[in-house]
Amino acid sequence: MLTGMIAGIWNLTRGCTAITLSFMQMATDHEHGSRLRAWRLTRGWRLADVADLTGYSISMISLVERGQRNLSAADKVRIAQALRCRVSDLFDIGAGDGQAA
Repeated sequence: MLTGMIAGIWNLTRGCTAITLSFMQMATDHEHGSRLRAWRLTRGWRLADVADLTGYSISMISLVERGQRNLSAADKVRIAQALRCRVSDLFDIGAGDGQAA
């Protein structure tokens, strides 16, 4: 009985950790999008302008700006190159994203 309770607590703890990490990732994604959006707006650009330059759809750029779409390191580099800026101007560079435009 005790073993079952311990296993249940362990599974609950693991689940809470996964949820916490998921929320942390969502916050990070939203921050990335906010920086991209701020960068775009300071230049007076529309979503369509960024979409045209990057080759991504307006919908996808909008999802990124709202933090609802994750980007790979390659996506970040492609967007930064298309907008002629550094990756770090638009996104936090994580451990796996050590590339710059």
